Amino acid sequence: MREIKFRAWDNAFKTFVPQDCFAVNNDGNALCVKAWEDALEGEVWYPTSGHTVDQYTGLKDKNGVEIYEGDILCEDWLPGRDSSDFPHDGKMYDVVYWGDHSWKLGNDEWFSEQGDWFETKAYVCGNIHENPELL
Repeated sequence: MREIKFRAWDNAFKTFVPQDCFAVNNDGNALCVKAWEDALEGEVWYPTSGHTVDQYTGLKDKNGVEIYEGDILCEDWLPGRDSSDFPHDGKMYDVVYWGDHSWKLGNDEWFSEQGDWFETKAYVCGNIHENPELL
C-alpha cells in the first residue's frame, strides 16, 4: 500500500506551506491549513480556499525524489530517440495529474503504461506552481 501524503501551495504567498502546518482533519474529508502565525500554538484551522493541495503519487523519480500531483517530470534526449519528442532544448516535459481514476501524465498516458520510466529515465524538474515556464 502506498503512503498517503500531501503538500499545499499557498496561492497568495506563492510558496509551499511547511509540512507541519497542515493535515487532514478528523473526518478524513477536508484538508485544512493552519494559520501561519498560529502554527506553533496549533488548533487554529482554516479551509484550504486559497491553497492548492497536491497528493503524493507513491512513486519516486530516477533520483529518488517523491513525485507529487502537479510535478513536472523531465526526460533528457538520448541519441537514437526521435528528437521531435524533445522540442524544448533536448528535454521532454510532462505534468503529473489525477484523471480517470489513475495518475496520468500531461500526454494522457497512465503511469502504469510507463513501466520503469520513472525510476530509470524521468526526474522531477519543477512543478506547475513554481515553474510554469517549463510548460
